Amino acid sequence: MPLHRSIIPIGSGGTGVALGAPVMVGRLIGANMNTTDDQAIPLTLPSGVTLWMPFQVRVLNASASLTTAAGGVYSTTAKGGFAMVPNTQAYSTLTAAAVNSAGSGMACTITATAVLNVTTVYLSLTTPQGAAATADFYVFAYPFA
Repeated sequence: MPLHRSIIPIGSGGTGVALGAPVMVGRLIGANMNTTDDQAIPLTLPSGVTLWMPFQVRVLNASASLTTAAGGVYSTTAKGGFAMVPNTQAYSTLTAAAVNSAGSGMACTITATAVLNVTTVYLSLTTPQGAAATADFYVFAYPFA
């Protein structure tokens, strides 16, 4: 399948999606930061979109200062497939849950880009926090039709 698929122009079919305009395609509210189990992040792609490229994964609203938690976001379970966020990603930047405060949000490192066609990605920590903690994950992507 060629990668040079058409781009949905702004306003076509009401999608309002165009290359150069990343959109939020998924979120996981209250991710458990104290487990290494796979945590599914279902994606909702714009109508007609079958391919997408990761743009950013942002994390905020940590329930505790995440001093230990580390891990990645993958295209399949068991830390398999394409690692959008590497398994070494530390979440120690998240030190406060309050908005308008330093340490209340972070942008994850995105590994080399790839074109994906999956509709679910998986948060899977390599190192758990060691105590009960949660955080909210948001996935942004460049969608292609």
